Amino acid sequence: MAKVGRAAHEGARKNILELTEDRALVATDTGKTILLNSTSALAVTLPSPDGAPIGTFYRFVVIAANDNAYTITTADTTDTTGDMFIGSLVYANAETSIAGNGSDVIGLIVPGADDNKITLDSNLADGGGEVGTWIECVRISDSQWLVEGLVVTDDDNGTGAEVFSDVD
Repeated sequence: MAKVGRAAHEGARKNILELTEDRALVATDTGKTILLNSTSALAVTLPSPDGAPIGTFYRFVVIAANDNAYTITTADTTDTTGDMFIGSLVYANAETSIAGNGSDVIGLIVPGADDNKITLDSNLADGGGEVGTWIECVRISDSQWLVEGLVVTDDDNGTGAEVFSDVD
């Protein structure tokens, strides 16, 4: 019985994809933990509804801070009819210890109605994307990606306002 348990545990390893250059994801990438590892600008495009059925998901993890930005953009950026992000991300300052007295820099970032791009830039004011940042994107309809995760920043006065945007 121990051999069966060990084999099941070893077979349950995460499927990892390390990115060091731009990539358009496809449905066969679903379920992967995508490691963002570059100091150059790196763009990731999520697949269209044709290429990613409902339930398709990706987890992005920043393993190298990038001053030139990682971007995650939906395939269809058309206003009001394209793919949009919904959900929220926790926004936390890595430089401030949690005092519990109301001065902590922890909050939520919520995308706007037409937001279809995520920017993780470690030196952008009101941005974030330090090592340890992670975001999961799940296609929940033909026009929506649900996002959840944690954006780590070292911007003491950051708001996270630059993380979500509308491409057009």
